[in-house]
Amino acid sequence: MEADKRRALRYPADFRVMCRCKEQHCDGCAINVSRGGLLVSTPELLPVGAILEVSFEMPGAGALSFKALVRHASVEGGTGIEFLEALPRYQAALAAFLERLDLECRAAAGFSG
Repeated sequence: MEADKRRALRYPADFRVMCRCKEQHCDGCAINVSRGGLLVSTPELLPVGAILEVSFEMPGAGALSFKALVRHASVEGGTGIEFLEALPRYQAALAAFLERLDLECRAAAGFSG
């Protein structure tokens, strides 16, 4: 069994994601989110290796936009999208949102700090 190569914690998500790749436009729903990317459920598969413009709005973080890469895609598992580039303010907003999620998860599990 291959070791998990993930570098960032994933958090459950449920928000609309808009993906644009050349002339293709595809809306989906985030399944999970991390500092490094998203797992998205889309009605049609996006091509692995495609470079996308990904836009979404996260509660309390506002509208964010990232240049991204499709890492993997399957009907059953969703589309794995890796963030490549973003304006610093988008990176900071995502980091702050994920920090809030982490604190909420820790509080729900009974951890402090």
